[in-house]
Amino acid sequence: MVNNQFREMLLTMYQEINEHHREQTKQNNQIITFYIAFISFFVGINSSLNSSYNAFIVHCVYLMVILVGYLSILMLVQLRVWQLRYAGGLQFIASIVFSDTTVNSLSDFNRCVSHFCSKSPTKHSILAPLTCKMIWGCMAISFLPIGLYYNYLIMQYPDIVDVITFFTVLFLLLYLFELVVFFKKKIEGTGNMGEILWLFDIYDFSALDKGDK
Repeated sequence: MVNNQFREMLLTMYQEINEHHREQTKQNNQIITFYIAFISFFVGINSSLNSSYNAFIVHCVYLMVILVGYLSILMLVQLRVWQLRYAGGLQFIASIVFSDTTVNSLSDFNRCVSHFCSKSPTKHSILAPLTCKMIWGCMAISFLPIGLYYNYLIMQYPDIVDVITFFTVLFLLLYLFELVVFFKKKIEGTGNMGEILWLFDIYDFSALDKGDK
């Protein structure tokens, strides 16, 4: 069983971590909403953009839209990583509070962390969770301005369609590869013991040391 002093500390930690988790989820939804609205607006003005402005401005706008998509996905991945970290912390606290585990000292606490991490997978799938699927969806949507830019280029420069096609395909492959590798590395590297302990670094467990003596 967990002593009362430590139980209160854990419950306080649970509330704080849960609040951070909810905030990350809120920010995640805000970015997705912004990006979908941004792309919808861009598609709506695309025809007038191509015909109303000179080529330099059009190129800059297309590149800016592609960059916004890339940065939005990177931000979504980072938020997902924090969601997983906080979710791991919540599961860990619940595994102590709502179990028969005895925690009366700092060494007991560390032993619980080791036990929790040995039972829980340290890698997460980039496909399974709903949030990850939403990131994949945004990644797919980010291909739309690239396709529109390609269409604009072949209309402006019909004599070098093969060259434009080659570099567009190459860019798409590199773009997808970079995002998937970043996504996979960040998501699958989340949830290890060090990160769970890191979440609790801001809390003072010195009072538990008395239980070791």
